[in-house]
Amino acid sequence: MDTDYLDDLPEGELRPLSKQLLADLKEARERLKQSPDTSSRPPSSREPWQSNQSSAEPSEEAPATDDLSALDSSESSSDDLPSQDSATPPAATGDSGKPKKAGRQVGSPGYSRNLTLPVTRTIEHRPDCCAACGQSFADNTDYRPWNARFELELEVGNAESPKLQIEHSRHDYFSATCPCGHQTLAEPGRGADEDGWSVALSEWHLCGPRLVSFLVYLSLSLRASRRRIQAYLRDWLGIYLSTSTINQCIHEAGRAVAPVVDEQLIAELKAAGLLHIDETPWKEAGQLFWLWVFVSAQTVIYQVGKRHRLVVNQLLGEAFCGLLMTDGYSVYRIFPRRLRCWAHLVRKARALYQCLDSEGQAFGEALLLAMILLMRNIHRLRESPPDAESLWAQNQQLLTLLRSLCETHRDIAHVDSRQLAGEFLNDWEAIVRVVETPAHPLTNNVAERSLRHWVLLRKITFGSRTAQGSRVVALLASVIDTARLRDLNPWEFIAQTLAERRKNQPVPRLPMPVLA
Repeated sequence: MDTDYLDDLPEGELRPLSKQLLADLKEARERLKQSPDTSSRPPSSREPWQSNQSSAEPSEEAPATDDLSALDSSESSSDDLPSQDSATPPAATGDSGKPKKAGRQVGSPGYSRNLTLPVTRTIEHRPDCCAACGQSFADNTDYRPWNARFELELEVGNAESPKLQIEHSRHDYFSATCPCGHQTLAEPGRGADEDGWSVALSEWHLCGPRLVSFLVYLSLSLRASRRRIQAYLRDWLGIYLSTSTINQCIHEAGRAVAPVVDEQLIAELKAAGLLHIDETPWKEAGQLFWLWVFVSAQTVIYQVGKRHRLVVNQLLGEAFCGLLMTDGYSVYRIFPRRLRCWAHLVRKARALYQCLDSEGQAFGEALLLAMILLMRNIHRLRESPPDAESLWAQNQQLLTLLRSLCETHRDIAHVDSRQLAGEFLNDWEAIVRVVETPAHPLTNNVAERSLRHWVLLRKITFGSRTAQGSRVVALLASVIDTARLRDLNPWEFIAQTLAERRKNQPVPRLPMPVLA
């Protein structure tokens, strides 16, 4: 389309075209004005020179309200992948111009571990009884060494003697021959094989349980890459581990805690009375997946999967009878007892109030005023809770006005107003349920705050490369955040669980907090 094309158009066709161009221009300007206060964009999308507090101050044109101060707390959304930070890194190319396969290339020189650390202690392992007949060995039994292994373990001091150092141990394994003729060998522990895992649970591995837990801390809590972890261990602890060994340790820890999540935490989550659910994009080998979070009062579970209702159904089941606090994603509507996050609705109402359509502005202003008045009433009544029926009666007029506004604007020409009105009406019961019971939360801030740390991890690491890597992140994140929610040390629990699983012993339970 150019000026010559417009000059040749008859007047009857030029008028509808002008209206369409005006609508497109308004839509483009509204998109340019979007911010974390008027959309689901995360606060990290603000320009560096824009203050995070600038949008919280009411402007001169805005209605005289408390803005979002009536919500439970400040909220950020993790729904959108940043266009630059989370892009999949370009694949490396070889001399032929073809993409190089990840990992060691064919023909490249290999590396082996050199024993440079002195052995600090030697631990002997002798069999107690015959593996064939069960007879205990006498004190004068002739034990003969048959195998040995080395182990690097992290030694952590206490408050009186703080320290962080590596202990290099040699484990010697002996054999003994029973009078029955059977030779019994003392062997390192090894967990039973499990489907879906390419990493073994074994005491043959070089790193001890506490050192493995420390590697998980560096990777997931401090968000350090495998190379940075390798440099830290070399510079500060005097040991060298290959990046593949570091990756193996992290995956082994994920496999070790898998039964804790699958058998204990999911059962506790299903029994919860209130769940907060949210999801954020996650990349797996360049493909778009989603990191889901399910948060109750004492349990947090993460899962990586498609953005589909099957993820929710498989975890909770259709028989879940608790309350769900969610955003407006339609898959949650299969659950009848649901709460809607008011922060999302307030942001959309504010965006309408700032749009360029006069009908949309009026609708957005009315919605914003009605919702903030309702939030004020809810917070005021939370301080001195009255009878629930009186709360419902006091807000009947506001609720009637709000529903009438939505029904009136459900079929208007302005697309955003029509969509928001339909969203209110479709989720009406979930939205007003908090008015019936003001003790319920107003926002889904609990779930969104749980995702913030892992969104930063995604931006730094670009997600994961394999399905097992995604599962490891979800399992370890579930244990770490649940332990912190229960005021427990997650790293000690991971080390303890790994030690037991390497011996093929029962999995310890993650304790519940002791109520005072």
